Formats: sequence, C-alpha cells, structure tokens
Amino acid sequence: MLRVLRQGAPGFEPGGHTPDWRLPADAVWIELVDPTRAEEVAVEQSIGLLLPTREEMAEIEASSRLYQEDGGTFMTATILVNAEGELPTAAPVTFVLAGDKLVTIRYVEPRAFSVFAAQAERQPSLCPHGPQTFLGLLDAVVDRTADILERTASEVETQSRAIFGRPRGVAFEKILSRLGRAQNVNAKARDSLVSLARLLSFASLAEQFEGDRELRDHLKSLQRDVQSITDHSSYLSGNITFLLD
Repeated sequence: MLRVLRQGAPGFEPGGHTPDWRLPADAVWIELVDPTRAEEVAVEQSIGLLLPTREEMAEIEASSRLYQEDGGTFMTATILVNAEGELPTAAPVTFVLAGDKLVTIRYVEPRAFSVFAAQAERQPSLCPHGPQTFLGLLDAVVDRTADILERTASEVETQSRAIFGRPRGVAFEKILSRLGRAQNVNAKARDSLVSLARLLSFASLAEQFEGDRELRDHLKSLQRDVQSITDHSSYLSGNITFLLD
C-alpha cells in the first residue's frame, strides 16, 4: 500500500494507483506498507532515490541500516510489534529523509504508527514537513516502547510478590511462564531501543537538522529519553533474571 500525507491535509490519500502517478509537490509523509514493486518504483522515480528492499532492511550491519546516498538519509530501526500478543516480535522499519519529505517503509503494523497517523489526520500542524514528521513519529515509537516496559515492570512486580508470598508447595510453572514472557518482551524492547539510539545519533548528520536549532533540540531530547528507557530496561532485565534464578 502507498499513501501520502500532504501539507495541511486532513488525511492520507492513496498513491501509485496509475502508471503515470507522480508524488504531489506538497507531500510531507509517504508511507509504503508492504509495498508492491510498482509502488516502490513510483516513489523512487518521484524522489530520485533508490529505496532499500525488504532483504536489505533486514540486514544487521550498521552500514546497511544507516547511510546517506544521493542526498537522502536512510535509517532503519528495529521496532517492537505485537507486544501484547502471544508472539511479540521486533521488525525493521526504514525512514528516509529526502529534502522536506519523509518516506517510511514497513512490512508490519506497529501501533505507534497508527496512533501518530491518526493524530496527524486530526492535527495537520503536527506534520509541517518531513523532518518534523520524522521526529513526531519517533516520539510516538519511544512513548509506545516506554508504555510496554511499564506494563512489563508491573507484571514482574506481580510475579515477585507471588514468588515470595506463595504458600509452601505451590508450583512455579505459571510464574516461570509469565516471567519468561516478560523477559522476551523486555529483550526485544531493548534491541529496539539500541537500534533507535543508533538511528538518532546518525540522524543528527542529516542536512535537515544542521540549520534548525529547534529540530536539533528535539532530536537531543529523544536521545535522552531513549537512554533513560534503556537504563530502565537494563534494571528490569536484572530483576527478571534474579526472580528466575
């Protein structure tokens, strides 16, 4: 799916529906969700950049995830998905800054994206241009990760009370299962936070942030938030390990 958010528009509009489709000049955010090759080509021709394939997005080398090419800044982060489900996963999502436009490429449905998209549709002022949209979207991702870790910490505290307050002879199977799941979610959240920290550090090299102090300050604030949440994740991991032991 290809959809486009235009500057000041109240919602997204579909794109790439005809062979001669071209990106509107006032496009702010171009979303590629599980795109077809035709949709990828339409965006590539419109912005003059080659987009990474799904296989390239999955590579773990820093040089494949964070790079600048032909005037565009390409950044791939690992995002936690389905944290409340039976099988929490972490999947790559790519952000491309091309001038005043943001392109996102993903094959998953992180809740942070849908939440921020809904906010942008209600408040077009949230997305005046691509760089600000990029930071707003990352704000939503970081907030979502923090919420997930808060719920995980609450679950760990519940299981801690169950362990040390249990009657003699009570089995540990359910407790072990819940702690194991908490550890799984926390580990994937930490992987995501590490990748976000690298992405934010690399983003500071983008020309869009060089001459805008407000954007740079927002970027630094996000870096501090990610570091703080990463520290909390490390503490949580140690607590879970202690309880499992």
